[in-house]
Amino acid sequence: MRMSMNAAARGCLGVMLGSALVVGCGGQGENAEQSPSAVGQVERAVTRSVPMQVTALSGVQKVLAGNSNVFAQTSDGKRWGWGYDYFGQVGAAGSSPGGYSVPVELQPSLSTTVGFGGGALHTMFLLNDGSVIRRGLDNFGQVGSFSISGTAIAAGTLHSVVLKSDGTVWAWGSNLGKQLGYVGDFSLVPKKVPALSPAKAIVAGANFVVALKTDGTVWSTGGTNPTWQVMGLPATATITSIAAGQDFAMAVDSVGSVWRWGINMYGQLGNCTNTDSLTTAVRVASSCNGGSPTAHLSNVASVAAASFSGFAVLGDGSLWSWGYDEGILGTNNQ
Repeated sequence: MRMSMNAAARGCLGVMLGSALVVGCGGQGENAEQSPSAVGQVERAVTRSVPMQVTALSGVQKVLAGNSNVFAQTSDGKRWGWGYDYFGQVGAAGSSPGGYSVPVELQPSLSTTVGFGGGALHTMFLLNDGSVIRRGLDNFGQVGSFSISGTAIAAGTLHSVVLKSDGTVWAWGSNLGKQLGYVGDFSLVPKKVPALSPAKAIVAGANFVVALKTDGTVWSTGGTNPTWQVMGLPATATITSIAAGQDFAMAVDSVGSVWRWGINMYGQLGNCTNTDSLTTAVRVASSCNGGSPTAHLSNVASVAAASFSGFAVLGDGSLWSWGYDEGILGTNNQ
């Protein structure tokens, strides 16, 4: 099923000003409540404020989301993608310039994909042999014409990141928001980001990179300081996975709780308020009363985030999605 390019045409690009993420995007619709159910709400007409199961897929083992695309791996060994495809960035066997609003199987050359990084109009696919296949627009060198290998990949709006087997993090592309971890111009070749190394996981937002380091701490690039440590994460639980949206990031801990930090103008931090928390993580609620959490999201195995949309895999293998939708939630067949 094809989808429109209206959201992409809006140019949802984030820039870092000082320590704040400023996003140029569509206008804010009415927001009836501030709770995790409102995560990613931008315009009421094209958002879903309550998680809905993606019934087109079952046995989901992994879900990863980029700026405008989503990737999933299922227990039957198949790889799936959906979202915008104007430059072929979905990696589907067919071609749909408008994109796909439900999951479609990836082309044979991507059948061994184990990692995925999706930017605004480019994607990278990490194969099980460590090689990287790139698809999409290359206006800032974010796709690259060089040979990239590693254990994890991520892509922001106009930059890309690779985590190598030795734990070092390398980034290239646009550096308008200091997302490459230093003050300077864009880079056409990968440059090491020492403050994020050694790491065991990486993700990228519009103009930042987040790394889960081997010592359990979480670090980010972008803002007043090119690199900084995320505060507020629990000391009594281990962070097991991280994800990043357009202007926010999130982490899951070992007891199934979810934590978020960043811009909160649409309630995307899910903590019952619209207050930003740029460098300190807050716990995501599941219900609210008078602007305060009464319960918190739990039993979450892993999460992923698109620009203003959230995805969660629960312990039973079910996949749930919520937030901004013009097909990216994968539920248009329901």
